[in-house]
Amino acid sequence: MKWQGRGRKKRPVSLATAATITTSSKVTDHGFAPALVLYWHDGEWLVLSLQEADDDDPVIVAPGRVPEMDRDLLSLDLRPGQYAIRGVRDGETGSWHVFGPYRDRDLVELLESDTASMKQAGLTRDLPLGDGDRAAAVPRQVGSRPTRGMSVREQIDAYGWTVVSVRPEDPSAQEFQYTVGLWDKRIPELIVYGLAEEAGGRLLDDVAERLLGGTSIPDGERIEGLLDGGYAPQLRSVVELADPLGCAYETYGCEVPVRQLVLPDKAHRMPWEQGFNPRCAQPALYSPAESPDQ
Repeated sequence: MKWQGRGRKKRPVSLATAATITTSSKVTDHGFAPALVLYWHDGEWLVLSLQEADDDDPVIVAPGRVPEMDRDLLSLDLRPGQYAIRGVRDGETGSWHVFGPYRDRDLVELLESDTASMKQAGLTRDLPLGDGDRAAAVPRQVGSRPTRGMSVREQIDAYGWTVVSVRPEDPSAQEFQYTVGLWDKRIPELIVYGLAEEAGGRLLDDVAERLLGGTSIPDGERIEGLLDGGYAPQLRSVVELADPLGCAYETYGCEVPVRQLVLPDKAHRMPWEQGFNPRCAQPALYSPAESPDQ
C-alpha cells in the first residue's frame, strides 16, 4: 500500500478515541495481527500487519472496532509522529516498542522501505520459536533505519545489530564500516574497508544476515551472490586492528573477535593473489597476508 501523511496538527489523541483509523483487509478480514501502529501529525492513525502488499486497499475503521483487531491496541498512547512496533510469529506477539517522534516524510520512508519488517525481525528473536524457525530474522538496509536519537545498544536491541561508519581525519586513510551487536550471539563482528558508508553498510548487513541465519562462512571461502558481476569477497579473521572500534569496545567493555570482509579487484583477484591491482588495496588485518591456505 502507498501511504502519505497530511497536515501537522499537534493535538495528541489516544488510539481508543481516534477519529480516523486506517488499516487493511489483512487485519480486519484475514486475522493478521497488527504489528505496526503509526500516528500521523494530523491526528490520523495507521494500523498494519507486516504482510501488506502494494495492491492492498486501505480500510477505514471506527475506533469501536479496535478491540476486534487486537485488545492490546487499547494500551497504546502515542504522540504525533511516533510509531509503535512489536514482534509477531505464529500467533505469538511481543511487547510494543515506541519510537519517535519523526517528521511525516520520515514516517513515509519507513512505510515505503523495509525498515518496519527489519525492526520487527529484530524484536521477533525474543519470541518462542516454532518448528523449523530460524533463530532470528534480521535487517538488510542500514541506510533506511531511523536511528536518530537511539543509542548503540538501543539500535542493537531493535535491529539485532548496527553498523558504524568511520571516516578518518587523515585524507589518505580509507573509510571503513564495522558491525556492533553480532557478539551478543557470540558471532565475531565484521569490518570492511574502502567503501562509502551506504555500500559498506549494506554489504556488512548481508553477510551478518547469513551468519545469524546459521550459514557457516569459513575464512577464505568465496561468498557468492553478495555482489553483482560475480565478484566474491572473503572473510578473514582479524589478528590486529589498524583502527580502534570504539563503539564495540564501549558496548562490550573489552576487545571482541572481528573478521574482515576482504574485497577483490575488478579482475576478481584477491589481495594475496598475483596481479592484484594495488589501487584496490585494503589494510590487511589478517595473517598471513598472502593466501588463506598458507
